[in-house]
Amino acid sequence: MTIRPIHTKERIRPTVVRSQLPKAVLKRLGTLSDAELSRQTDYPVDMLQRCRQDLGIATFSLGDALKSNRHALAIIKAASVRAAAAKLGVSRTAIQKVRHDLNLGPTPQTDHPRTVTFPAALIRQLGKTYDAELARRYGIARTTVRSERQRRSIPAMPNDKGGGRIKLPANILKQLGKQSDRQLAKKAGCYHQTIAQRRKEMGIVAFRPK
Repeated sequence: MTIRPIHTKERIRPTVVRSQLPKAVLKRLGTLSDAELSRQTDYPVDMLQRCRQDLGIATFSLGDALKSNRHALAIIKAASVRAAAAKLGVSRTAIQKVRHDLNLGPTPQTDHPRTVTFPAALIRQLGKTYDAELARRYGIARTTVRSERQRRSIPAMPNDKGGGRIKLPANILKQLGKQSDRQLAKKAGCYHQTIAQRRKEMGIVAFRPK
């Protein structure tokens, strides 16, 4: 008498997993981390990871992504670690690793300048735009922007708590999806990417003019 082995869990075939994912999601596999893709698409991390591995797609690497992007690489080569990280929206550690991998040596500009030259455009926006947004826009530390604003006795934007994440006013949040991200960004004094990110977090579809 032949005894069949008991299988407690049957492996899901790759074709089954792929059929459950839209083509748009399949194209994004490996272009960002499985966790981030899961957060943006609401598909389980293990499903995305299994599908990516079955398709032979390598794990997303921020360093490789930066090195393959000409615009990002030009910034990394020309700017300081601090400024490059601020402009590209990544950590200083990621920038330092890319510089180390490419043997770029010391940065062209010092990462700890004794004096900071503030552009005239930045000065005009003090108190009209969030300190964090100005810091990201001009590649200057947020604390430096805040100190300059306070030195000039310019009050901060409403709801500007001084943190890295901007707290959007209630009237702006109510208009998400009812006006374009760029229009709301102009009213809020921040980048349109900030508006778009908050809108997506709240599950609101982008405004489309009729």
